[in-house]
Amino acid sequence: MLNRRSLLFSLGLAAVAAGTAGCSAPAPAAPADDSYSHTLTGYGGKTVTLPRAPQRVVTDFYSLAAMAPYGIRPVGAWGYGLADDTSLGGASIEGVPIVGKDAEFNLETLAGLTPDVLIGFGNADGTGWTWWEEPVAEQATAIAPFMPIEMRGRGVDELIGEYAELARSLGGAVDTPELARARDDYAAAQERIRGLAADKQLTVLPLSIGADTNYVGVNQAQLQLLGACGVRFTEYPVEGDSAWAEVSWENLAGDESDLIMVLDGYPAEAEKNPVFGDLAAIRAGQRTPWNDKRPYHHANYAAWLNQFADAYTAARPLT
Repeated sequence: MLNRRSLLFSLGLAAVAAGTAGCSAPAPAAPADDSYSHTLTGYGGKTVTLPRAPQRVVTDFYSLAAMAPYGIRPVGAWGYGLADDTSLGGASIEGVPIVGKDAEFNLETLAGLTPDVLIGFGNADGTGWTWWEEPVAEQATAIAPFMPIEMRGRGVDELIGEYAELARSLGGAVDTPELARARDDYAAAQERIRGLAADKQLTVLPLSIGADTNYVGVNQAQLQLLGACGVRFTEYPVEGDSAWAEVSWENLAGDESDLIMVLDGYPAEAEKNPVFGDLAAIRAGQRTPWNDKRPYHHANYAAWLNQFADAYTAARPLT
């Protein structure tokens, strides 16, 4: 049986034979260039080049959700967010083969999908998925090239644009009237928050509660977005360049923030901690959800910004 290289070699010999059969034979037409190249804005402008435009794309669930509005539907998906409605943002996964849930990853399933490219949140140097261990990264990228989306230190607008341009390169529809309305809604929601923050200064605590300790957001994309609209955040000491400040229950006690953003996915027992229930904003019913893994597209962020604006409108200064 001929393998691919043998087949191509045989075809090449046939072409040479045909070309020399007669002097009057026309020169063969130059082959069409079906190669694909896309330059990401992350990782210093990393360019991914493939021999042909990818038709079979496998993504992590976060990327599936981010590109769903553009009509990009992967042939397989993996990762975190499957059980989290907010992370999926309403994107349908019906009929999409699951390569792995959370940190699990089935290389055999991936190989069976014969993907052209893998897309997901990238690790520090963009060589693999951020939650892959090195052996898995090597084996997965041997099956198909990995296209990384850099997350660290990037803003919402940049990430929405990254996914939109990637979807465009994959044949997605990025200029529809529906998407234009979503962009307008997103801009209007930001203006709404700017007006609210100018009229009423509240202190906002971006909190992730845990069973044993807690974390306060520092520079997540969502906080950058709200901060640019004039929202003021409660700050806690942070070590190094970490994106989170670790705060014990003891040190969280007595926090006087006016509004608390509670990160989705917290353990049920954490909410029952008496320190949490005794926080001024919680006693006043001034809390609102947030999710640092919500899908990066305009419609999703417009909805969340308006949800935050509703909570901000209803809240009052507590000190």
